[in-house]
Amino acid sequence: MNFDRHLWPWLLLLLLIPSSGVLAAEITVQVARVEAGTAQANVSALGEVRSRAAVTLVAPVTGRLCGPLRADGPVRQGALLGRIQVAGFTARVAAAQEQQDYAKNALQRAQKLFDDGVIAREQVDAARLAARRAGDALSALQQESAQLQITAPVAGLLQYLVPMGTLLAAGTPIARIEGRGKPWIQALVPPQVAGTLVVGDTVQIEVTGRKLAGSVRSVGQSARQSGLVAVLINLPRQSHLLPGEWVELHLPVAVSRPARFAVPAQAVVMRGAEAYVWRVDQGRAQAVPVQIVARTGNRVLIRGALQSGQSVVTRGNTRLSPGVAVAVQP
Repeated sequence: MNFDRHLWPWLLLLLLIPSSGVLAAEITVQVARVEAGTAQANVSALGEVRSRAAVTLVAPVTGRLCGPLRADGPVRQGALLGRIQVAGFTARVAAAQEQQDYAKNALQRAQKLFDDGVIAREQVDAARLAARRAGDALSALQQESAQLQITAPVAGLLQYLVPMGTLLAAGTPIARIEGRGKPWIQALVPPQVAGTLVVGDTVQIEVTGRKLAGSVRSVGQSARQSGLVAVLINLPRQSHLLPGEWVELHLPVAVSRPARFAVPAQAVVMRGAEAYVWRVDQGRAQAVPVQIVARTGNRVLIRGALQSGQSVVTRGNTRLSPGVAVAVQP
């Protein structure tokens, strides 16, 4: 068949124009909604195992630890565990005792002289006031002396932390008594870490080569004098951890990053080192480059030009091209 050479351009144009059926063809896909995502990082901290009956005894004042000391082991409630000897305290008590004796004798003499009509009542009242003040001063020292005695507030297993004769500053731990209450872990963390923790969060616990899983029990509402916040962590059953042990904790902390979204892992398409998702806009697919932030199970945290609630293709995304029409399969 012979064609006029002037008709060839029109024939080529007809071949290049797709038919209306091709233009109408749609690719069936499945989609998922884009969600706002949060990434987490683990922050390490030290925690101490405690129990309700476990107590740490500290020096009430600066002084030297003196006996009688008991042997480590079982101890009953109220048992005397030691005394704190404060320099010059015994001399102060003796001087206060002498002052009280002198004031009492002076009051007796003043009362006799008043009865004999030698002095006025005002002098008797002054002597009585001096005697009362001397007695109050001695009572205060006697109460302080009682506080220098270290006694067991609960029954349990006693363990001294310092030897006898040690010079201690006020607040220095002296001994621990471990009761039989259900243990938990206390950790002190910075406020910025505590602020991201939620009751029930899983906490990884490491001790002597073992790994355990605990959960956040409570988060303190204020910082202590050290500027740290107390976090209490529940232990799993049969953890066999004893009060007084120190463990390493890995706390889940949310990492704040802008424009972060969560999508199913199937929505992310990799081409070499580049990642992108197919966003569905008005029935057509649009490729959106994304940056992978983290992977958590079957979900991927990404950053890109997306918005929460938009649809991204999770199935059929390997057959798409920019602008192609798609039919969303329910």
